[in-house]
Amino acid sequence: MQKHEIAIVGAGPCGSLLAFLLADAGRDVVLLEKSRHPRNKPCGGGITPKTREFIPVAWDNSVEDECRRASLCYHRTVELEWAEPVCYMVQRSRFDEFLCATARGAGAALWEDTSVRSVEKERNHVTLHTERGPVLANLVVGADGAHSRVGAGMRRVRRYAFAAVTEVCPEPSRMEASRGKISVDFSVIPGGYGWIFPKGDHLNVGVYTVYPQAASIAAHLDRYLEKQGFGEALQTNRRGFPIPLRTESDQTVARDRVLLVGDAAALADPLTGEGVHAGCWSALLAAEAILKNSGNYGAAVSGYERLMGQKIWPQLRESDRLASVFYRYLHHAMSYLEKRPELAREFWHAVFLGQQEKLRLLPILGRILAGLVRREV
Repeated sequence: MQKHEIAIVGAGPCGSLLAFLLADAGRDVVLLEKSRHPRNKPCGGGITPKTREFIPVAWDNSVEDECRRASLCYHRTVELEWAEPVCYMVQRSRFDEFLCATARGAGAALWEDTSVRSVEKERNHVTLHTERGPVLANLVVGADGAHSRVGAGMRRVRRYAFAAVTEVCPEPSRMEASRGKISVDFSVIPGGYGWIFPKGDHLNVGVYTVYPQAASIAAHLDRYLEKQGFGEALQTNRRGFPIPLRTESDQTVARDRVLLVGDAAALADPLTGEGVHAGCWSALLAAEAILKNSGNYGAAVSGYERLMGQKIWPQLRESDRLASVFYRYLHHAMSYLEKRPELAREFWHAVFLGQQEKLRLLPILGRILAGLVRREV
């Protein structure tokens, strides 16, 4: 039996970032990963400037493109441009591997190819039963994604968004024209959008919807690929996946010496489906609670719950309200924005900056809807 002070299940960005922060502070940490890095991760792979601020190590070598331009489409296309990057494009296999290696370099133990089969909670410790034998820890953190084994006994996700993504190798001229630019199309799927993100030698193409009743996500992706002229293009790593979203009735993220971070805690933004920002933020809050309450694991658990309630839940609540109104009135909102490029630039700049800026979006959306009432559209 292996014994560690803190066991973190899942070596994605959230788990690896938390492992680094704790190991760098001298804590005894083991990081358990069911696969082996580098591994493919179905994801758009866009990192916002606010997320960049959460990562305390240089990761420029993981960036494949810096986007300062955006092409936004509904009835027509609006081209926007900023002086500074609004999104950094990464290949998640490389990005995740880098963060995991950083945690290991700080002193965290790493077990790859190790799945957790069950979680047994005792009064003074938690036992993780794995393929390589039991791991006993004073505190366990579930960073194991949307289908969290660690969180299975703590919370039941009742609400999901959905996405599908593929990698496309276009003609060289199309690839070159796509560099440095985010392309987003709100006309391709109800309650969501299609995207094209540049990734070095290929394009990441996907669709997202917050409406679970939307028709087959794969069919929407096929139609979007056809619309973009990629119907016959070579595709790789095509996948569909659920994105867990929080609900007002279930905000359980900590209990009995167990914490949840990232997708395991259902922290994705309903408007965009992006989860790395709030996930990394939750890792920072977990580290703060654990380090502040050294050895007092009950206080660490309650401290983490309190920080989540103060910091992240209000942001996600506002984003949820925004997504509900925006997608309900999508036709009117996009028509209004398409005629007012400066307002569109302000709105989408706030979106791309990440959730910490989302509180600015409701007043902007209010201006849009006020304009509709005045029949300015």
